[in-house]
Amino acid sequence: MKRSFWIGIICAVCYLGNIPLSSAVQTASIGSTFSCTFLDSGDQGFFDSSSTHTWNQSQIDAAIRALSTWDSLINSTPGRTLTVGLTWYDGSNSSTLASAYSPYFYHQSNGPQQVATLAESVWRDGSTKADTGYDIYIQCNTAYLNSLYCETALSPEYTGKYDFQSILTHEVGHTVGFLSLATQTGTFQVQSGNTSEAYSTMLYTKYDSLLTNQEGQSIVQKAGTGNTAFTLGETLLLDDTGLTAYNPANWQQGSSMAHIDSSSDPDALMQYSLSPDTYHRTLTEGEMELMRSMGWNMVPEPCTSALALLGLAALTLRRRRF
Repeated sequence: MKRSFWIGIICAVCYLGNIPLSSAVQTASIGSTFSCTFLDSGDQGFFDSSSTHTWNQSQIDAAIRALSTWDSLINSTPGRTLTVGLTWYDGSNSSTLASAYSPYFYHQSNGPQQVATLAESVWRDGSTKADTGYDIYIQCNTAYLNSLYCETALSPEYTGKYDFQSILTHEVGHTVGFLSLATQTGTFQVQSGNTSEAYSTMLYTKYDSLLTNQEGQSIVQKAGTGNTAFTLGETLLLDDTGLTAYNPANWQQGSSMAHIDSSSDPDALMQYSLSPDTYHRTLTEGEMELMRSMGWNMVPEPCTSALALLGLAALTLRRRRF
């Protein structure tokens, strides 16, 4: 049976103070990009909730491999080290394997506004903007503890297991830009309220700005003119990557729009669900192109790398002649 991923994002700066750092002692660093804290059972986590499970070494190793994958794919230099909090919750009645959060900020009082997560701002854009808690927060469902495969090898002996590394790699993907603020009404989220942090303005992501209908119209621009941006079940293209967004006829909260439709790329890391004994541990070429369209500096394409090596070899040969 397939299980769903889910993406959540903190939608206003007034919430940021409610994401406390923990005193958990299990920590790990991935180069200068990530500083990770593994919240054990009883450690305070997101919105004053406590983690419901203590991380074991194989789970920690899977998380480190997932974060290392992103570190190896992205060449952008972060403005500072990103803090990551990983925790567990009891979701016995949920089909969700894990969820991810990264705060974002908005500042305009009117008119459509593109927002970025804190992870995007710091890593992609080089900002040193600080948060009072974690830049990336990932929570995993203990209901599937006995159904997780946490080893390095892609082994068929663990039949019926969900690959934990694939799950966590996917969740990090949401925090670095694979997310949408589209709604089931065919429009985009509008933040409003009476506080200074809340405005009446339409919000969308960079990912949203790349979505077009089959007539080539930007759905963000359509929404900005007061029109319905899209209809459920409509095929929506993502830039010129050949990928389409997951937009089923029946809205699925947390899954619709924020994922890649598997019909456009069956190997996509960022498709909306994962089956047991399935491994999606890295981005496909289409997803790499989409990251570039979202402004990320990604590792060179294989052909580019080969040309660079050939150029270096030629330069070396020329130098040897002198």
